[in-house]
Amino acid sequence: MKIHFREQYGSTGEEVLYVTPDNQDAVVRVNVKGEKPKLRKRLSLRRFFQNLFLPAGYPDSVSGDYLAYQKWDTVQAFCSTISGTLTTHAILKGVGVGSDVANPLSATITWVLKDGMGHFGRIIFAWWKGVLYGLFLFVTLLHIYANIKAVKSVCLRTFNEARYLIALEEYFKSGTMLSPEQVNKLERVTIGQTVTLTARVKIGCSARELAQYYRVCYDLENLMACFDSRDKFIIAETRNYVGVYLHFTAKPLDIIKAYFYVASYLQDKNQLRDRYWEIQNKWNEFLNLAQCEGWNVQAHLLKTDEYRLDWRI
Repeated sequence: MKIHFREQYGSTGEEVLYVTPDNQDAVVRVNVKGEKPKLRKRLSLRRFFQNLFLPAGYPDSVSGDYLAYQKWDTVQAFCSTISGTLTTHAILKGVGVGSDVANPLSATITWVLKDGMGHFGRIIFAWWKGVLYGLFLFVTLLHIYANIKAVKSVCLRTFNEARYLIALEEYFKSGTMLSPEQVNKLERVTIGQTVTLTARVKIGCSARELAQYYRVCYDLENLMACFDSRDKFIIAETRNYVGVYLHFTAKPLDIIKAYFYVASYLQDKNQLRDRYWEIQNKWNEFLNLAQCEGWNVQAHLLKTDEYRLDWRI
């Protein structure tokens, strides 16, 4: 039996192997611990809620005190909401709302105040109606503009997808590297991106679809042969997307590097097979330029799933 991949989701997910049994060519998926279907279903449900309520990569992506902090922060937020509700209830009850034995005077005062304030509000509205809508529109637009300017005033030195693509486009076009200040000015903070790739990209993929697409052992081995054994990622295009498959030991810089290779691949899909070392040289140049311009390449904000593989078995 030939083992192609060992895979795990995060640090607590189930461990599986992708193997080719003896006297066969097909690649099959095998659960290492032989989990039963019900257990796998519970694990999937747990993963769903974990992805819904916890940060990506939990618990590896946060400090050890994160869960304790969130637990007590949730308790205090819940108590604050209940306290506010009880306070509102007490105020309304104090002025006779919902009480069959309320003092007629307090009820009358409440009604007069409500009715009087309503009339007063209508008078003010009638007086202001000539400019009120214009004022509302102005304040709303000013609010949005101020938020955009506040976000744009922050110069971020880590790559998210938008900033990375802006920097890559300029590098591929002119061989130069934009500074964080230049890229941040070009990045959109509203809908859409300044630069987009020509295909959907997923980072940190499971080998399940890879094994389904490259069904025969020979095809999978040919794919693996395209990459330097020292690299900590594999790039493969399947039916739905270009997938980046990460090794267990992959660091943020490896993920940034993998995305560089994806962008190069989408420019010319023969590069990974025919000119791999040319891409490697370009990456080394790009990395050096990025560091000289002050980019932080030891961290990233690229969207990454938590599947990790080992193909050096």
